[in-house]
Amino acid sequence: MRAALAALDETRTLHALDEVERLGATDKLAELPDYARALDVRRVAQRREAIALSERLVDSLEGDREAGAWRVAGDTLTRLRGLQSEHGFSVAP
Repeated sequence: MRAALAALDETRTLHALDEVERLGATDKLAELPDYARALDVRRVAQRREAIALSERLVDSLEGDREAGAWRVAGDTLTRLRGLQSEHGFSVAP
C-alpha cells in the first residue's frame, strides 16, 4: 500500500486497501498513517463517483417529469439527497 500511495496510484491504493481490510484487524490498522491516507483516497474516489452519479440522476429527472413518473422522480431526489449528505456536496441548479 505504501508504494501505491507514494506513486499516487489510486487504483493500486484502493486494491491494496481492500486486500488489507479483507485480512481483518482494522482496529489495529487505524493506528497506521498509511491506512489513514488510503482511507482518504477511498473517500475522495467515492465522492467523485457520487458526484458523477448525481449528475446522471439530475439529467434523468427531466425525462421522469415529462413522462409523469413522479414516484420515480421522488425516489431519484431522495437518492440525490442521500448522496449529497453522505459525501458532502451540493448539486448546483
